[in-house]
Amino acid sequence: MQHQRSIHQIAPQAVSTPTLLMFLVALLSIADFSHAISREIVRGRSICDQTETACIDGSITWLKNRKMITIEGRLKRDIEPGKLFFMFSGHLSSGEQVFHTKQVEIRGKRGEILDERFKPPYSNQTIWALHKFTYHPADPEAK
Repeated sequence: MQHQRSIHQIAPQAVSTPTLLMFLVALLSIADFSHAISREIVRGRSICDQTETACIDGSITWLKNRKMITIEGRLKRDIEPGKLFFMFSGHLSSGEQVFHTKQVEIRGKRGEILDERFKPPYSNQTIWALHKFTYHPADPEAK
């Protein structure tokens, strides 16, 4: 007859409780640290204005350690040349809501690359979120 060990006899030999706890604490620390460095505002999906005329595939990231926002992506389809307006919002520790708008001029060609990096005001006092995205075609008289 073979001797079979129960699961209760094998489990303590595999990983001790203090080791498991230290491992979990380390994982949580790494996750918290990476979150403190950057925060993805929008990632891996289309970002469109309200009329869905202008759409970009890409990401918008808040780099907390650099106090910078990055906008990286490509225009999804051809549109008229114009300007994209990204309005960001955040809250100060006092509870006051603050806004910052970034304007990006575009030629309107499908696949056009957007690569913007900027430091908004109050960057050491708030974490930013995308509040509104709008597209304004160029004024026909300006052509």
